[in-house]
Amino acid sequence: MDSYSTDDTRDIGIKFGAKILTRNCGMTSARNYGARHAEGEYLYHMDTDMKLPSNLVEECVRACEEGADGVIIPQRYEGKGFFGKCKELEIYGSTNDDVLKTARFVRRTVFKDVGGYDENVEAGEDWDIAQRIESRYKLIRISSKVIHGSGGYDFAKWMRKCYRYGKTIKYYRSKHKAYAKHQWSPLRFLHFDYPSMIGSPHLCAGLFFIKFCEFFSGWLGSLNSGR
Repeated sequence: MDSYSTDDTRDIGIKFGAKILTRNCGMTSARNYGARHAEGEYLYHMDTDMKLPSNLVEECVRACEEGADGVIIPQRYEGKGFFGKCKELEIYGSTNDDVLKTARFVRRTVFKDVGGYDENVEAGEDWDIAQRIESRYKLIRISSKVIHGSGGYDFAKWMRKCYRYGKTIKYYRSKHKAYAKHQWSPLRFLHFDYPSMIGSPHLCAGLFFIKFCEFFSGWLGSLNSGR
């Protein structure tokens, strides 16, 4: 999917034989639109800030051939600068938290059966579909990790993003009350893999500052939500 980008996305995709769909719409709507035009047996939703190891898709397909209906792919972040390294630490410390799992690789028939992404959800849309899939199908976690995000931490950009996400938090909570108590609560910090993080106390302090600001921005967004 290409939302009328002004870089070389279309030209690069065409060069490698990719089918380029152009549509200016919301994130979940774009994913559903792309899925409707897909022709393969499996779907893999990727964001523009993701890098895949060469064996990742092969491992996902093998998992499905061995009985899985969808695949949970662990993530890591390549941070630069102090706050970028704080974000890297967050992803590293929470990657095994199953309440935060996402299923980006899934059988196309399964995706269609659960109705695809809920286009009313922007905050937690990947959690939402993973929970709906898991309620009826089998998800497994693989060992390969995808790099999701890199570079420094743009503080202003992330606060705006969290504020925007906050506008659909109430709707998400109405769908997944039990999960949301953990996913959208600062108490989820209690589930971090602290033994693996203990060697970076200064980054932990920076991370807690970042998360406080993100949760506060999301809370402000929820106050201005129509849902």
